[in-house]
Amino acid sequence: DGFWNGVQRARWVAEGGLQRMAAIEGYQFNGNEQTARAYLFAGLANRWFGENFCEVVFSQPYTEENPGPGGEIDEGMPLPRTAAFERAIPALQAAVSNGTGDIATAGHGALAQAYMGLGNWSSAVSEAAQVPTDFVYYAAYSTNSGREENILFVETHERHEISAFGTLVSAVGDDPRTPFTDCSAGSCPSENGADGETIHYRQEKYPTKGGDIPLVKGTDMRLIEAENALLNGDLTTFTAKINEVRTFHGLAAIPAVTAAGSITGGNFGPDGTAGGANPTSMTGWDVLDRERHLTLWLEGRRLWDLHRWDHPHLNGGGVLYGATVSRRASCMPISDQECQVNDNVPNSKCITL
Repeated sequence: DGFWNGVQRARWVAEGGLQRMAAIEGYQFNGNEQTARAYLFAGLANRWFGENFCEVVFSQPYTEENPGPGGEIDEGMPLPRTAAFERAIPALQAAVSNGTGDIATAGHGALAQAYMGLGNWSSAVSEAAQVPTDFVYYAAYSTNSGREENILFVETHERHEISAFGTLVSAVGDDPRTPFTDCSAGSCPSENGADGETIHYRQEKYPTKGGDIPLVKGTDMRLIEAENALLNGDLTTFTAKINEVRTFHGLAAIPAVTAAGSITGGNFGPDGTAGGANPTSMTGWDVLDRERHLTLWLEGRRLWDLHRWDHPHLNGGGVLYGATVSRRASCMPISDQECQVNDNVPNSKCITL
């Protein structure tokens, strides 16, 4: 419910706000940087919606006389997650056409992500090329109020609910993309996690309550280009794009990848393999799996990769401990609250716990 409500609120405020902005007497709507920013937020919210939920539902805030940003009429019916990517694209195109500087660049990057979500690789690569490797556009967090705080800081520094112990991050060790503190060394208030047993490897990517979270990154764009090259069997370009990311972070280049292979990570636990990604394999798909995991760590993007790749980690893979299910969920369902109030959602779409 919380994630569903949050993303629906985010897209609604942006989309509804655009309508209100366009209706303000004397307001220069087209070509205005604030217009572009609102379109960017609408597109990013819909992109996240598609990446994380199995199906999407859009409320009916518009009429035929006053359609939404993409011109759609919303009926409140369950739709495939691709509908969220499709909805994101016209908003992001408007962000690019109305904006300049970081807003426009972030729009190109978010378009690359949305097009990848639809499997439109030519458009994804074209948009990704517009984003330099050192570019980052953040979601802003703050200590101003509880709802503005970075929850990852709260759950790892103020509480010890999330540990990197026994994951790919701990297996890789010293990597600037995935900083963590080994609390067993005595530098934290508590050595162990909230269960009192697991060593607390405390994430340091967000070391403050106001730590901003990346939404669009140039390094992600290089990995989109790498994945496209891998899909096309171009291992030379694939290796070069992977190494662009690694060089940017001050990491040693990997040797030329000579085989595409397949994703082999997944069965995590006492056997020592790492958190759904193979930490040592040098075949193409394992390298991509590992590099995306580390580059986009703690940015809310991993579930989408697991789903679209039908990752073997979903087949009962665990983190630290063995899984208690034979198949893990790869997306979140329509929320319970939506099921309760929306008669257009059939009971078969609702999960009863």
